[in-house]
Amino acid sequence: METKTSKKFYRAADIMQELECSSAYAYKIIRTLNAELQQAGYLTASGRVPAAYFFDRFGIEKKP
Repeated sequence: METKTSKKFYRAADIMQELECSSAYAYKIIRTLNAELQQAGYLTASGRVPAAYFFDRFGIEKKP
């Protein structure tokens, strides 16, 4: 089983599991976070978001 720190990118299924939310909400989160990253000048990949950025924005502490 992969730990939070082993994945570099999170997809909708990962976000759904982490936040216990619907797939529609998970995709909305991905679009929102990717828009923030694009405005900051970063390249993004559709349908995934960097795990570190996801944890940071949601205030989730990574477990070793």
